[in-house]
Amino acid sequence: ASRVPRHAEHLVPSARPASANVPLVIASTMSSAPPPRQARCVVGCAFTKRTTLSMRYMSGTPLAGEGAIGGPADTPSGGNMPMEKFFDVTSANFSQILNDSTQPVIIICYVPEEGGNSNTIRQKMEAEVSKTPGVVLGRLDVEQNQELAQQLQLQQIPTAFAIHQKKVVQKLEGNLNDTEIGGFVANCAHLAKLALGEGIVQQAAEHLTNGQVQEALALYGDILKNPKDHSEVVRASAMAGMAMCALFLKDLEGAKGVADALRANYKTMLFEAIVKQALTAVDMALEAEDCGDEEDLEMALETDANDHDSRNKLAILLYSKGDFKAALNHALDIMKRDRKWNDDGGRKLALQFFESLGGQHPDVIEARKRLSTLLFI
Repeated sequence: ASRVPRHAEHLVPSARPASANVPLVIASTMSSAPPPRQARCVVGCAFTKRTTLSMRYMSGTPLAGEGAIGGPADTPSGGNMPMEKFFDVTSANFSQILNDSTQPVIIICYVPEEGGNSNTIRQKMEAEVSKTPGVVLGRLDVEQNQELAQQLQLQQIPTAFAIHQKKVVQKLEGNLNDTEIGGFVANCAHLAKLALGEGIVQQAAEHLTNGQVQEALALYGDILKNPKDHSEVVRASAMAGMAMCALFLKDLEGAKGVADALRANYKTMLFEAIVKQALTAVDMALEAEDCGDEEDLEMALETDANDHDSRNKLAILLYSKGDFKAALNHALDIMKRDRKWNDDGGRKLALQFFESLGGQHPDVIEARKRLSTLLFI
């Protein structure tokens, strides 16, 4: 599939970084989570006000035909770790399990004495995990891995660890009853389901970055068709992704409809990064529709460099076409020339661009340095 043009490479950041497959790991505190990944925001397309794509985004129905690329979307793929439901944990493979696993793992630490209490609890844990989708079990024989047991600072045997994104989220130890074991595994399965939604959002964003709009729409649609399976932030992120897909497909009316639905139905999510950036991108695209002709605006500035209204419109128009650096320069030029115009309108416009592109965009990083300089002049 074709890639997004260079000026449109930036997708909205995913709501919360997660692994691309079944993203819950249950293990120990020996490593911290990786830094959040910043995905990117697709803007920089010319729009038509009305198309036949309309509001099918809202129902999560994948689009075919105009603008759609590729076939059915793949679900997020797995990583390097084996997919066995049960496996043995040792000093040799513990680090790999901790750092590379893309699936849920429970680690039960036990002593394998025949008929012993910890061995019985291990067997009960196995029975519970065997009937729970999305969770696997690692068995740590404490007698055979004493050094690792010391590193884990085990106080009692048996002990079960639950880790989410390489952090311990639950720990049980001692003489566990059936209710405690069942609740422990159920909680892990719930976290795995929530994290899976985050992984789907991330995978969809990667598809959109690669110009695979059909695949992205299908993944976002899967979330919206099964809302009870996902957290509110994942559902809002999927809606935001739908809005970005509409922008990519030059369906401004469809993008506006999704943005309106986001504002109406996810009021508590409006300050999530992915939602804020999608809404800002849609708002800027709508505003660009009324900015006029680029050549006329440039001629107006040649006549009067202090025509801030024309410069403001030109910045918005250039931004909607994907010339982010030029758009930011014009916004900052307004700020430099007249801080009082439109109540510091140049700075406010630059901040809108920052919000839409995200703090890690190279043009934003460069523009922030210039903004800091202007603030102290």
